[in-house]
Formats: sequence, C-alpha cells, structure tokens
Amino acid sequence: MPEETLQSTLGLDYNEIEILLRLVAWGRLAREQVPAIAVRAHQQIKISSVNAIIGLLRKKLAAHDIALITIHGFGWELGRGGPRKNYRAYRSQTGPGSQYGGR
Repeated sequence: MPEETLQSTLGLDYNEIEILLRLVAWGRLAREQVPAIAVRAHQQIKISSVNAIIGLLRKKLAAHDIALITIHGFGWELGRGGPRKNYRAYRSQTGPGSQYGGR
C-alpha cells in the first residue's frame, strides 16, 4: 500500500503543510508568524501574500471537513465542521468570563 502523506491526501503544497503543522502543534497561528514559515524561492513571503495563502489552505482543508477559523485581530486556529458550528464554539470561548475576554 502506498504511503499516505499530507500532500497526497489533502493536496497541500510545501508552505501549506508547514502552516498546517504549526497550527496543529501550537493550536493557533498569528498572522505575523506566517511570513517566517512560508517561503518562495528561498525567501520569506511578504505579509501581503498571507491572505492568499491562507485562503487557498482554507479551501483545501474545507474539502476534508477541517475549518480554518479566523481570530480577528490575531490570526487563525483549526476547527471541525462548518463555519456556523465553529463560530458558536469561538463565541463560547470569547464570551464574558472566558480566558479570552469577551465584548
């Protein structure tokens, strides 16, 4: 049986794999961390390219029921299920009395 990889299973490129591995390991990823992780032609990407890379990664992960949740003003975290389910989970974590504050 051929070995399954993130690249073959999810269709991810090198940068997307690196970002996904950090998200799994760290739980969350700040927008400012992405340029240090993702590279093109052996150079760090520009901060302006982050949205494009994250958008493509989000699409590829969604096809496998994995959500990339935006944490406004910070970055991203992984979740499961559709955006509505993840929004409810996010709001319950950020409500009054949670460790993330709340509005």
